[in-house]
Amino acid sequence: MTATPTRSRPLYAQLLDQAQLLATLEPRRPLQASVRRSISASYYAVFHFLVGEAARLQAGRGRGSAAHRELLIRCFKHGEMAEVAKAFQRGWSRLPPSVQRLAPDAALHQDVLGMADAFLDLQRQRHVADYDSTTRVLRRSAEACAKRAATAIANWPSDVREPSARAYLACLLCWQRVAAR
Repeated sequence: MTATPTRSRPLYAQLLDQAQLLATLEPRRPLQASVRRSISASYYAVFHFLVGEAARLQAGRGRGSAAHRELLIRCFKHGEMAEVAKAFQRGWSRLPPSVQRLAPDAALHQDVLGMADAFLDLQRQRHVADYDSTTRVLRRSAEACAKRAATAIANWPSDVREPSARAYLACLLCWQRVAAR
C-alpha cells in the first residue's frame, strides 16, 4: 500500500506545530525531553523559514529552481546568521555601505528587526535546552518560544520587494564576505 502524494506543509510550519505540541504534551509534569525539544523545534522553525525565504530570493520560486534552492539551503551557517541578526539590531545606518546601497532610502522594517531579535533569543534558548543539562527548562519557556517563533514568522514582511527584508535575507548567505569590505 502506498500513500497518496499530497503537498506537505513547509518544514518550518511542521516544526512550529511540533514545538507547540511538545510544549503541552504532558498535562501535569512535562518531561524535560519534551520542553527542550520544543524549544529546539521553535528555533529550527525560524531557521528553516529564513533559509527558505533567502533561497527563494536568490534562486527564484518556480519548480525549475528547486534544485538551486536546495543547494543554497545547505550553505547557511547558524553563527553567520546570528552575526547578521546582531548587525541589523544595531540599525540600518550602521550596516556596511554595500548593504545600505541595496536600498539607499530604506529604513529598517520593524518586523525585520523583530525577526532578528527572535532569531537571537531562540538560538540562545536552544543552546541552553540542547547543551545545558544543569538548567531545568520550564513549560512556560517552551510555550513562549513557540509563540515567539510563530509571531516572528507571521509578521515577516510578505512583500518580497521590502528593501530591508531583501537585504537581511541576502546577508544571511554572504555576511562574512560583505562585512569584511
